[in-house]
Amino acid sequence: MSNLRAIAAKEGIDIDDESLHIIAGKADGAMRDALTIFDQTVAFCGTTVRYEDVMRNLNVLDYEYCFKLVDNFLAGDYASALLVLDEVLSKGFNPQYFISALGSHLRDLLVSRTGGLESLVDFPESLAKRYAAQAEKCSVKFLYDALSVTSQCEAGYRAALNQRLHIEFSLMKMCFLLNSAPAVSEAAASAPVATPARVPAPCGPAAPAPAPKAETAVSPAPSAAPAQPSPAPEKVPAAPAPKPEPRRSPRTGASLSLSSLMNGDDKEKKAAEEAAKPVENVQLPSDEQLAAKWKELAESYASKPRLANALSEAKLSFREEDGRKVVSFTVTNEAQRRWIEEKMLREMENDFCSLAACRMLRLEPAVLPEEEMKEVKYMPKEKAEDLISHNEEVRNLVMDLSLDVN
Repeated sequence: MSNLRAIAAKEGIDIDDESLHIIAGKADGAMRDALTIFDQTVAFCGTTVRYEDVMRNLNVLDYEYCFKLVDNFLAGDYASALLVLDEVLSKGFNPQYFISALGSHLRDLLVSRTGGLESLVDFPESLAKRYAAQAEKCSVKFLYDALSVTSQCEAGYRAALNQRLHIEFSLMKMCFLLNSAPAVSEAAASAPVATPARVPAPCGPAAPAPAPKAETAVSPAPSAAPAQPSPAPEKVPAAPAPKPEPRRSPRTGASLSLSSLMNGDDKEKKAAEEAAKPVENVQLPSDEQLAAKWKELAESYASKPRLANALSEAKLSFREEDGRKVVSFTVTNEAQRRWIEEKMLREMENDFCSLAACRMLRLEPAVLPEEEMKEVKYMPKEKAEDLISHNEEVRNLVMDLSLDVN
């Protein structure tokens, strides 16, 4: 990381230590790979590189998530831990990579907590302070147990049928490491007692309930009882005429939707009505409108000069495909096309759809054929000959003055 910092200083590039640490970690100790990643980052972020830009361009999991998770483990807040996992997965990260990163974070905390092991980690000063501060809150036993849980989770991930549940259960186990398990067991013990008491009440025992009352009423009066009380118990079971059948409606959506439990069938009816409406055809922008908006898109990336230049010089072609408008634009080489597809295509599509006020647009990068590439003149003689061939006044001036362009 010190070598990258020295190179950035010589090149006049403003980049923080956290960004350099991410680049060095992505290169996995290889200086050549680190320089390649550093050059790509500068090419598309400009001379001012920020941590957020590096994380987005390299698609690296932010260590902020690991800090949040450990705080949730210490607080026993398993709900927040599950929400953090959901946020990470929604951004497209591999779940196995996530649990591996969490294990590495716990290992770094254990090393930071133990004196004399500073040489085993290489952090910038600001990040090292954060690790030291969080490590002070964790006991060695907690870190050891948490590392054991993450190792078991990572080892059994591929064999799990429900892999997300496998990781969620591991996160909950780490939340319950600090004496939280008894509270969970008490809650679990009280829950089944409450549920069966409420469930059988509306179902069927209402019929046998009046039966013993009728028997007690019959026993004290043997003579008058047979005439009158017999219809009475018949009326009692008829009384529960408002059967709990309408209450069964929430059961149909309970397994999938919470909104059906809260709002009844109103939303389902509205959804059915909206689904029955005919879908209107979306008016796609014309080619001229899209070409004008493309210039605005290129100008919006002025902070990334090389990308903006590539977009402004791209050749556009338009076609309709599956009800969408596909905008194909050219770049100069395969490496540039691959980088745009992997790092920038989704962001560019969102920005372009916003500029064109139409969500039915798709961008498609393509490499410009070699025969269509503009020939670039490098040598002074080539530049002079090109200038003479395209400018009659310069050609006449060379002939009149007998200038030597060689």
